[in-house]
Amino acid sequence: MRSTACLPPVYDWKSLERQYKEMKSLMTMKYGKPRRSVERFRHRVPYGDNLHYGNAVKSGECDYRSEYEVEGGQIDLAIHNFSDPLRPFLVMVRYVDRENLLDKCSCMRGIG
Repeated sequence: MRSTACLPPVYDWKSLERQYKEMKSLMTMKYGKPRRSVERFRHRVPYGDNLHYGNAVKSGECDYRSEYEVEGGQIDLAIHNFSDPLRPFLVMVRYVDRENLLDKCSCMRGIG
């Protein structure tokens, strides 16, 4: 089973980052420290420049995600970007059960 939920859409970096960090904090309290967590931009973005942060999210340069191991599967938390610049920013939460997670891993073997 796979389930995906999105937090309410936002249109600016500060709100997006706040949503992500608040959800990460709640999930960490409930599930413990994430198995993996990445919070970075692939290229340098001027500190505090919200317009550049937003553009980096839209262009796919933002890599904010955390993975939580839970009984029966995994929960992924991520900032999601769309290629359409008019679409809002989203924080997505996705649950994947262990069976589908193992299928995903076996499909990935031999790639790369």
